[in-house]
Amino acid sequence: MLRHRGLFCFRENSMEKKEKKGFNIPEWWEEEWQGMPEFVQEDQTPYSSIMVHFESKEDMEEFSKLIEQKVSKTTKSIWYPKAEIKVIKDKYYVIDRYNKKRRRD
Repeated sequence: MLRHRGLFCFRENSMEKKEKKGFNIPEWWEEEWQGMPEFVQEDQTPYSSIMVHFESKEDMEEFSKLIEQKVSKTTKSIWYPKAEIKVIKDKYYVIDRYNKKRRRD
C-alpha cells in the first residue's frame, strides 16, 4: 500500500500491515485531518499530446499567431485552448495554536 508523508512516499510492508490488523491503532495522519474538508483530485491529464516540429523560426512564429499563444525556442509545452494557470504557491493553511482553528491565508 502506498502512503504519503510530506514529500516522501513509501510502501507499507505486509508485516507492518499484519501487526496493525485487529488493533484499533489510528493512522499517523488521522489526528491532523480532523475537521478537514474532503478533497477529490480531478483527472487533469490531457486527452492527447503531440510533438510539433518547425523548419524555421518564421514557421514557429506563424504557428504561435495561429494558436494565439506565445511559442519560443524554449517552450516545452502548451495547452490548447490556452489554460488558465493558477498561482497557488502563496496559499497555505495556518493553525492558530491558541484557538486550535484552521484558516486559509
